[in-house]
Amino acid sequence: MNNDLTKEMFSNVYGYEDVKRELNLIKSWLTDEEILNNDKLMLPTGILFYGRPGNGKTLLLREFAGSFKAPIFVIEGKSENKCGEIVEAFAKARQEKFAVVVIDEIDLLIARNENIERVLQQELDGFTTRGSILVLATTNNIREIEPALLRPGRFDRTIDISEPNEASRKEIFDKFLRDLDVPMDNIDTSHVAKVCTRTSGADIRGICNDAYLRCKKNMTTRDVEISYRRVVRGIYTDKSIDFKDMRVAIHEAGHAIAGLLFKKNWDFYSAYFTCSGGETEIHEADEDVDSVEKREQSIMISMAGYLAEQLFYGKHGVGSYSDYNKAHDMCRRLLERVCIQGIVNHVEPYQDNNDREDTFLKRWRNERKEAKLLKKYERMTRSLIKSHKKEIERFANLMYEKGTVTYKDFALSK
Repeated sequence: MNNDLTKEMFSNVYGYEDVKRELNLIKSWLTDEEILNNDKLMLPTGILFYGRPGNGKTLLLREFAGSFKAPIFVIEGKSENKCGEIVEAFAKARQEKFAVVVIDEIDLLIARNENIERVLQQELDGFTTRGSILVLATTNNIREIEPALLRPGRFDRTIDISEPNEASRKEIFDKFLRDLDVPMDNIDTSHVAKVCTRTSGADIRGICNDAYLRCKKNMTTRDVEISYRRVVRGIYTDKSIDFKDMRVAIHEAGHAIAGLLFKKNWDFYSAYFTCSGGETEIHEADEDVDSVEKREQSIMISMAGYLAEQLFYGKHGVGSYSDYNKAHDMCRRLLERVCIQGIVNHVEPYQDNNDREDTFLKRWRNERKEAKLLKKYERMTRSLIKSHKKEIERFANLMYEKGTVTYKDFALSK
């Protein structure tokens, strides 16, 4: 694949290298006369970009559409006669040797209107010249799109534009900071990209903007980290609040120590007091890796807080409910999606109709499976916490003293 061509085609798009390579490949097919003249081959007729807002779906679509140097017809869905607008756009596109039809937020255009959806399907099926029209669309929620629209011959390519991974986040941070003409000597964007997990391109732009407004061109790595907490997490002060509670410190220490023990898959970032108690930030060491071990450890990290409270105080506080609920939900997903106890014990979805007897039985069986798995991880986490009681106490004392403990302040004893 020609990397120079990819850079030229997506000069305004940072990150998402895999997506850009795939789009470049598709374009090479649509511009290859030998492929176009081969009636035995099926070419993509529609590409649907999906993912949550702020990740750059529209930007990728716009850059890709513009790279063809062909007429572009946009279906906005703003007119009262949406069906007529769809028909008119496709009619004009068919008059061209090659054209691109663009539908941004296709889910809003269709909006569960069977008539509009049927007209769109008919237009997608009505191509008479191979490769003459390419339809590009975006949606925030692919579940809103009927499967009939996603079959071959319609939107036969769906591309997930999810949150950028660590490498892409670094590239986006570099881009936005350089656009602001910020000296990079005091900013480690590799570290920032690792810390600022689960952020969209729009989030990163907001982080860089906030850091610049506060610090101008004198910003440091720490300033960008603070802006991440301000913009993404809604924490508007870098100073510890006056509230301090040793029980809360013990609770957060449980989470932190579990994260530190699972350093192969998880990175402890910080723990601090908040107005409502405390919070611990632990990030994935490698977001591109998913495994049963990683999911199991996530459950144990979630449980470690309230089990640390039980170990030191004989009971846990009301704030532990959300941790337990989260662990319960993760256990269900392990059973449902990973079949961790085998396919025989796989959790099957039940009907929403609560009057049916089989629904009650299915729910009861599922809940027993979930409870069994939850108890298993509770035993494992309790054993882990007991064996590191001194480390938890050391961490809690430091947090009580400083208010905030970061990865720079604490290390497990060797």
